[in-house]
Amino acid sequence: MDILLVSDRQTGGVPVIFIALAHGLARRGCRVRLLADPQDGTELLPAAKADGVEFVRWQGQRHDLRSLWRAVGEHRWDAVLSCHRGCDLATALACRRWGRRHFIAVHGDPSYEAGGVRWAWLRNRLWWWAVGRAQAVVAISRYVAARLPALIPRLPPVAVVVNANVRVPRVASARPHPAGQEPLLVACGRVYDAKRPELLPDLIAELDRRGLRCRAAWVGDGPLLEDLRALVRARGLEGRVDFLGHRDDPAPDLLRGHVFVHFCTIEGFGLAVTEGMACGLPVAAFAAGALPELITDGVEGTLAPAGDLTAMAAGIAALLADPARFGACAAAALARSHDFSQEAMADGYLAAFAGSGGCRP
Repeated sequence: MDILLVSDRQTGGVPVIFIALAHGLARRGCRVRLLADPQDGTELLPAAKADGVEFVRWQGQRHDLRSLWRAVGEHRWDAVLSCHRGCDLATALACRRWGRRHFIAVHGDPSYEAGGVRWAWLRNRLWWWAVGRAQAVVAISRYVAARLPALIPRLPPVAVVVNANVRVPRVASARPHPAGQEPLLVACGRVYDAKRPELLPDLIAELDRRGLRCRAAWVGDGPLLEDLRALVRARGLEGRVDFLGHRDDPAPDLLRGHVFVHFCTIEGFGLAVTEGMACGLPVAAFAAGALPELITDGVEGTLAPAGDLTAMAAGIAALLADPARFGACAAAALARSHDFSQEAMADGYLAAFAGSGGCRP
C-alpha cells in the first residue's frame, strides 16, 4: 500500500505519533511519504528513514500549499492521511482535485479544539466539510469517536486506533514502593492550559495537609512554564519541584519518580500516561475524557472525579500507604503498557484504510 501522511503540527504528541506511524507502516511493507516539519519526535526520524520512510520537510499549509498539492497529485496514493483542521481542509481539496482517497486522524477532543481561535465558526464549518468527504475518520479513543457525531453533520465511518508509546521502552520490572524515601510525583508533557499545570502546587499542598510530604518533577516545557515556576515560588515550594525541560528521551526522568500524575480534565487520549505506565509507575489522574479507557481505578492507579484534587490526593495517599497495593498497581500499569505498541497502531491504521474499500492489500 502507498500512503502519504500529512501533518502541520510541530509540537506535542501528534508529530511524535505521525513519525512513529510512518515507521510502523514502512515496517509493514508500505511505501510511505511523510510530509511534515516536526519539532518534537525528530529523534525517531533516523530509524524511520532507515526503514524506508521518505521524509519531506513541509512547513505547513499556511506557508506552502504548492508542495502539498504537488505531493498529493504526483503519485496515485492508496491512502492520504491528514491530522489537523487546517491541513485536513487543504488535503481534502487536493484529494478531490486528484481523485485520491483521503482519511482524517482526530487526535484530540474535537469540541475543545473547535474553540479559542479567530473565526472559529468558519473554521469549524470548513473542517466539517472536509471530514464529511473523507473516506473514513480514525479516532484515537472511544471518547473522541463518541464526540464526533454531535459536531459533524455528515460523518464517514469511524475507526478507533489507539496511539503507540514509542519514546519510552518498557522496563523489565515495575517501580518499587518508596519505602523510607520521600515520594516523587512526576508529570510529563507540554506546560500549557490543557495540561492544567497550575494544579501541581495545589496537589502538593493537599498532600502536606494529609501529613504526606512529597516532591515533584515536571518533564517538558511550554508557554506556561514560567507561570508555573512563579506559582511554585509564590506557594513556598521552591526546592520541592524540579523543572526538567523538554527531553527527547523522558525515560530516565520518569524512572526517578514513584507516581505518575496527570492533571488533564480534557483529554483525547493520554500519550504521556502510556509513557509513565511503560516505566512501571502507577498513575494518578482524573476520570476525564479518554483516561478511563487507559486506567481502571484501583488497578493501574487511582482515578479521581474531574478536577477533584482532594480525591486525587486521597488516592495517592492510600496508594503510598499500602506497599502491597502500590506494587500491584505498578505491575498492572506496566502490563497495560503492552497494549500501546507501534505494531498495533500501524495494523489498526491499515485495517481502517482497507476497511473503507478500494485499497490494495
